[in-house]
Amino acid sequence: MTPNSLSLQIVILAATAGLIALSIVRWNRFRHRRIGRFGALLAVQVLLIASGVVAINRSGDYYTTWPGIVGSTAGLNPQVIVDRQTAARRSVDPVRSAADTWQTTPAERAVDESDAHRSKVEAVTIRGASTGYSLPAEVYLPGSYQANDTRRFPLLQLQPGYPGNERSWTAYLNLQSALDTMIADGAMPAVVAVMPQQNPIRGRDSECVNADPKVHPGSLADTYLSHDVPQYIRSHLRVGRTRQDLIVGGYSTGGYCAANLALRHPTVYGGAMVLSGYFRTIVDDTTGPLFTDQSEVDANAPIMTIRRRHPSLAFFLSASRDNREDLQQLARFQQQVPPTDQLEVLTTATGGHSSVAWKVHSRAGFAWFAKILAR
Repeated sequence: MTPNSLSLQIVILAATAGLIALSIVRWNRFRHRRIGRFGALLAVQVLLIASGVVAINRSGDYYTTWPGIVGSTAGLNPQVIVDRQTAARRSVDPVRSAADTWQTTPAERAVDESDAHRSKVEAVTIRGASTGYSLPAEVYLPGSYQANDTRRFPLLQLQPGYPGNERSWTAYLNLQSALDTMIADGAMPAVVAVMPQQNPIRGRDSECVNADPKVHPGSLADTYLSHDVPQYIRSHLRVGRTRQDLIVGGYSTGGYCAANLALRHPTVYGGAMVLSGYFRTIVDDTTGPLFTDQSEVDANAPIMTIRRRHPSLAFFLSASRDNREDLQQLARFQQQVPPTDQLEVLTTATGGHSSVAWKVHSRAGFAWFAKILAR
């Protein structure tokens, strides 16, 4: 039985019913009446809670293996099933290595690798010139950032799921360790990463969109993330100035945010890394009303905007094969990506919709980013 199986829930419910029946029969026969009754009631409550947890887990296929519950990535077996490059990308000289086209010198790469584990994660407040927001963020600075005060670095903008915050990538997905290791191994160049808060209104899922002010005043998450955040980072840190130097990524809700932001602002971003994402705005009790008419809904639906003409973008899509909803979402969007866009699709055998999967997916996504930079 897996943690998301119906059989597990049936076993727990049967055990609960059996314990309730036994408790009724034994209610006045416990040798130590108070202790016995307390223990019986406690055991029933624990089983009821366990049944509820399994039901929630089944509804979203969050954790699908027992090792995954304790954070193990064993058995995920990542597999790239699509690696489609544009004509411009295929024109890169195949004799040269990817590192030769990162626009870094051999000396810079040597410093990147030797200093990789001297990286820092700093907490900052990003003040939005357009929105007026002052929201928290975390910034990853590679170990070689201080080695050369004229060098500019590629930039990753990473969004969390909901509920999540600016600390989610470092606290739950071990971002710093992952980037340090990949840079030290020469698998990618040194990069700067910014993890901004994406919900201007506390306790509300913004879906990273500009909500209609008539129904949700004060929520300009899209403007903040696509304009204020890149502008602030570029004015305070030595990062690349072109859209090819900036990729937006995220998991779950953050994956939707990444796809939507990249398609709405293709002159800002060079592409999107979408981990277990979806491609239409979710409007529910966590978001409150966001739009007033269908045109706003359509304008924030990547499954539709991908069909519109846009500058060439690069997409990395991932999902776990044991999460049917995520896999269906990925397949539908994948079919719509035009041949002018670069596309890589990765799946894992297990992992569900969880941080266990996203740790593996994101490492593959960072390696994909390194290939995007090899231009």
